[in-house]
Amino acid sequence: MLVLRSRWGNGRSTFTWLDNWHGHGSLLNKYGNRLVYDAASSLNSKLSDYILNGRWNFPHPVSTDMVQVVQNLLELHTSREEDIVEWVPPRNKMFTVAYAKEFIRTHGDRVV
Repeated sequence: MLVLRSRWGNGRSTFTWLDNWHGHGSLLNKYGNRLVYDAASSLNSKLSDYILNGRWNFPHPVSTDMVQVVQNLLELHTSREEDIVEWVPPRNKMFTVAYAKEFIRTHGDRVV
């Protein structure tokens, strides 16, 4: 269930591997830690780390997953605007404070 999506602009506030900005959701969730390793990156890298003079500047892909990610990036355009996080509720759900609270609260094991 994806309820937060990053609309990135300059990439300074969007985490490359952790945030839902790519269309496939979090790249870490989709591809795993191996992709971070293949990019010679860290989990804390931002999209702006891979933008140089307004163009994508990813390292040469060394895996088929990385090739796929880089090919998808070539279709996306960078911007000078700030990144924005949007609330994207599941279908047929409206934004409510109760739903937001349920989404962000910690879910522990049920005590019986």
